[in-house]
Amino acid sequence: DFWATALANHPLIESEIFECDAPILRHLIDIKYSTSLGGGRKGFQLAFVFGENAYFTNKMLTKTYLLDPDDTEDCLTKAVGCDIEWHNGKNVTVRLVSKTQKKKGKTRTVKVEEEQDSFFTFFDPPDPPDDDDEMDEAEADQLHEQLEEDYEIGCVIKDKIIPRAVAW
Repeated sequence: DFWATALANHPLIESEIFECDAPILRHLIDIKYSTSLGGGRKGFQLAFVFGENAYFTNKMLTKTYLLDPDDTEDCLTKAVGCDIEWHNGKNVTVRLVSKTQKKKGKTRTVKVEEEQDSFFTFFDPPDPPDDDDEMDEAEADQLHEQLEEDYEIGCVIKDKIIPRAVAW
């Protein structure tokens, strides 16, 4: 539970960990980061190494933060997560909810997946829109805030948790 404990003891990261995440994070073996992205790209990549577990088949989950190569202020251009290959019925980022549908006097119950709060949504960051996409100001502000918070979490893991994991 070393890395699970280190993550849970940081106030910002702790607020992103939910009850459903705890059993999975017990399988976390290591967290690494690299600034060598290749192709002249600027930024860093976090790699979460997991042992064998009943939740997903990935041995490593990655999150890459790409920064503007022309900006000296480290301006985030995009965050790229990875696909988690969940075992059937083990995806903690969604939950099955029964919904009732009425059509032409008939009622039926269907199971629908709804998003659920989980640390593992970290690996599915919001995408900034293409310049062509229309977005109202409120949506743009909300997206900007999400991206900023996501980048802050990545920086905390890279700059505070990894180098001082024993302290956490």
